[in-house]
Amino acid sequence: MEVLGLDTNHPGRLPASSFPEIADVYFCDKCGRDITKHLHRGRAHVDKPFGPPIYECDCGEKYRSGTVEWDQLGIGAKRRQLALFRLEAIFSVPIILTCIAIYLRFYSHSKLLLIIAAIAIIPSIMFSIFSVLGLLEAIAIVRSIWRTRLLHPIAKNRSQ
Repeated sequence: MEVLGLDTNHPGRLPASSFPEIADVYFCDKCGRDITKHLHRGRAHVDKPFGPPIYECDCGEKYRSGTVEWDQLGIGAKRRQLALFRLEAIFSVPIILTCIAIYLRFYSHSKLLLIIAAIAIIPSIMFSIFSVLGLLEAIAIVRSIWRTRLLHPIAKNRSQ
């Protein structure tokens, strides 16, 4: 393992209160339940995933989850996310144009449109991957805004 450069010195199991220390499994300090899937360790060069910043175990114990909500991001991070959306919108244009060219090709029987569609289909497939990933990120942001602005005020009103 050391030849591959993998760190084998970290323990296999740690209590969740020690998060974000490196471990394979995190368990609740109070009830011992495995809560690893609810805790997200940061990775280099990757933004934190969206989600509730606090995870509450079924027993009531609370832990930092390693995620953030949209409203917790700074202005620069929000601008960077929105710039990525604009870029992904630009990437989706070749997909739309390819679909239109293919549609027109089958109804007009033009060889020129067939050539345009054949040339445009290759980058369109590549760009469609970016568009799908952008759509997934947009859904995560909408869910984050839904949780922080719509669900939490309702929960606070119920508890009062």
